[in-house]
Amino acid sequence: MPRTPLKPVLSSLAALTLLALLTPSAHAQTFADTLVSSSGLGSNGLYNNPSATLGQPATLINGIFDVPQAIYHVSMGYAPYATDPGGNNVITSLGTSGTVTVKFTTPIVHSDQHWFGDDFIVFGNSFFSTSSGVTPTTNMANTLINGSGGIFQNGTPLISVSADGISFVTLAASTWYPTNPFAWAGISASNPSGWNDSQLMDFTRPVNPALSSGAFAGVSVATAANSLYNGSAGGAAFSLAGVTDGSGNPLNSIQYIRFSGDGSGGTNNIDAVSRVGFASTTPTATPEPGTGAMLLVGLAGVGVLRRRRYARG
Repeated sequence: MPRTPLKPVLSSLAALTLLALLTPSAHAQTFADTLVSSSGLGSNGLYNNPSATLGQPATLINGIFDVPQAIYHVSMGYAPYATDPGGNNVITSLGTSGTVTVKFTTPIVHSDQHWFGDDFIVFGNSFFSTSSGVTPTTNMANTLINGSGGIFQNGTPLISVSADGISFVTLAASTWYPTNPFAWAGISASNPSGWNDSQLMDFTRPVNPALSSGAFAGVSVATAANSLYNGSAGGAAFSLAGVTDGSGNPLNSIQYIRFSGDGSGGTNNIDAVSRVGFASTTPTATPEPGTGAMLLVGLAGVGVLRRRRYARG
């Protein structure tokens, strides 16, 4: 009886196994998914919902304080606030001493192969001042970022991390690049906003830290979004490299992130937090815990099957 050749099947199996195991874990959630605790938030119902820090950063805003009221695209020239078009809160204000603690079910593990060696990104509601006011149909190709390119933010929230949810370490402040979820596509009759709604920028890719805020001065919002951000959706990026716990041990894996007011009296606004992705589309990083053994078992099984095939002649 003719035998089905095993080699093509096994080669395909090995290739699929390697592809699956060397790709960053698909099941690892991108954004914080659990609210652990909160305290000291204000009384404004638009900004005192700690659950607003979970999930994806805001992309569209119901401009309830603008005339005429309309739906706005979040951009580096128009910071998120109030609610999204569905009426959901998008920003949590920590005030002077409020705190919110969130958790990632899948730990964030430091890797030098993450973008720029960073490991997670916090999104607030910072923005650049621009040469003209922003409306839902402003031409961002003609709208320039003002002055020295200074980033405006009402307070700089303190960011602390923990592996166990008990002992926290506060990290050094980062540059809070404004959130910019979309690429600029250009205004047209079919696209009056000018933003590309069909594809979001990458919430897991930090802005190049070599870019100072001054690099944005005099640049159009469209150019800054498409070129300077280079695929990133903005945010403040943090790395666990060199971070140690209270006993001096490396803290290279965390699950808990705490946001705290910085005591300045500012609003200290938080929108969301994401993990950072690998900088390569074909990463050589160590697979997720447990997958290394699976890889060895899988390849060993392939080898056994191939040896059995050849033994049979």
